[in-house]
Amino acid sequence: MFWVIRGQHIDKKNTGGFIMSRYIGALTLVVALLWAIPSGKSEFLDYHPIAFRPVAEPGRLSSLYYNPAGLGFLRGANFSYTHSHQPELFSRDKSFTAGIGQLAFGVEDLGQGLPFDYRKFSIGLAENYRQMISCGVAYRWARYSGVGPGKFHQWDAGVIVRPWKFLSIGFYGQNLNNPITALGAVVPKYTGGLSVRPFGNRLTLSGQLAFRDGDDLDAASNTMGLEIQPIDGMTLGFEVNDHRQYGFAVRLNSLFAGSSGYNRITKDGETLERVTEVEINSSARAGFRPYSRGFLKIVIDSDIVEENRRRGKLFDKNHSLLDILQLIDRAANDKDIAGILLEIRGMGLGMASVQELRNQLIDFRGKGKLVVAYGVGLSGREYYLATAADKIFMMPTGYLDLSGMRAEVTFYKGLLDKLGIEAEIVATGEYKSAGGIVTRKGMSDAFREQVNELLDEMYGQMTIDMANAREMPVSEMVFTIDRGPFTTSEAISGKLIDGLLYQHQIEDELRRLTAKRVKILGAEYYTETLPKRESWGSVPAIAVVYATGLITAGKSSSGGLFEGMVCGGETVAGAMKKAADDSRVKAV
Repeated sequence: MFWVIRGQHIDKKNTGGFIMSRYIGALTLVVALLWAIPSGKSEFLDYHPIAFRPVAEPGRLSSLYYNPAGLGFLRGANFSYTHSHQPELFSRDKSFTAGIGQLAFGVEDLGQGLPFDYRKFSIGLAENYRQMISCGVAYRWARYSGVGPGKFHQWDAGVIVRPWKFLSIGFYGQNLNNPITALGAVVPKYTGGLSVRPFGNRLTLSGQLAFRDGDDLDAASNTMGLEIQPIDGMTLGFEVNDHRQYGFAVRLNSLFAGSSGYNRITKDGETLERVTEVEINSSARAGFRPYSRGFLKIVIDSDIVEENRRRGKLFDKNHSLLDILQLIDRAANDKDIAGILLEIRGMGLGMASVQELRNQLIDFRGKGKLVVAYGVGLSGREYYLATAADKIFMMPTGYLDLSGMRAEVTFYKGLLDKLGIEAEIVATGEYKSAGGIVTRKGMSDAFREQVNELLDEMYGQMTIDMANAREMPVSEMVFTIDRGPFTTSEAISGKLIDGLLYQHQIEDELRRLTAKRVKILGAEYYTETLPKRESWGSVPAIAVVYATGLITAGKSSSGGLFEGMVCGGETVAGAMKKAADDSRVKAV
């Protein structure tokens, strides 16, 4: 039993005033927190050659240095290199940081402008709960030459709470073990702050205050900052602290890499610090894309199944129907996707699944985007799916097997008689005919009536849908089907398809249809380049519980060599309970 959660949009028309009042209240709290604390002098002993980040939104790998709890929100592999260009001391400081998932390791070369040099190592680990709460810890040790004991180590810890998508609260404690350095014992330092996103991810307002253990509140330092993301791939940052020092940052991101520049100056314009950073990440994030006007190529074949119970296993190449539906929905709202190239190579989906996939493609077209279907040979069910497209093309040597519908039932009564086996079936009413396959050698009248009714209903839906798609009367479509199957030339003359193309001609045809240069994107490549969610808080979700296969007691199974899928009541009940206990799930 495979269980999937996906995001769901919630109608909030009647709650706009309440939400806006929360935004205003949170903003007021940030301002009050900052400016109610008197300006004071606070010594910053924990220097890192990395651009400033607020404690409630410490960024990606920079979380290792500004609040390790931020590591809990990372995915995949990440690497960053930073270089400080200070005008005097620390002029060549740099750091190397790498992370896998929620674990990160960093090396900093510091103090190259001082009489002694030292190198600091950091390792951090975090864990988050449903993207709402993350706790992290970092251990650091340093070695230095020329003065003092030559080494020290420290423990830091932090927490980030994101109860709503517009609010992030961060707390960070440094030097919790009172490390002994060449300058003496370092007392713990505590930082708390808020970050607010009143209008989504495009604008982030932050405020925080920091003080050392034993200091009065008037010795606390405070910092206020903002980040603006005018377009995907560009972020502009600004911050100011109570010493009237001002920081400016510009970050540019592609999907898997980014670079940034940071400059901090005094009120007199004197440069205190310049930092350059380069970052590489394995999971895509919002950034400049290497394509626009792309055509998403979706291959429909036997690897698409109703439920993929082998997901995550070695050599798994299957995709569930839900995967494809979500992919089409995502592409429909992607401004960089101009259309879909639907390549049909056969399918194992049932008629209900084909209809659902067809309707999703029609919704995609409703966004003003183009769908082009292509096949070498098409069966009736495959052609029905293809009629969801604006244009249908086939290989010149192909074949259209469109000739109506049929149902075939295998009866085992004769085999059982030869084996000396007699089946005993208890059924109420003549239409309870499922057991007839082992008690009869052919269809009963009631059995035949049911099958014919089902075929008539499905055939009626198909002919109406296909006729509307091909802009012909239903009677003409029925008459045309009665003359099938067809060669590709006959399919063109019968207005069933729009043209004949070889594979290498498809891109030229797409360019002709759109009157623009296009790029064909494979579904796997497109999925990998979709930015991962970076919004705060949990997302309302729909739980999808699969009930696929023969229903029985116990646990679900994929079946062995001689049996099909089994839908176990214990597995389904467990999935339903899991969904009921998850506060994010609003429907099943």
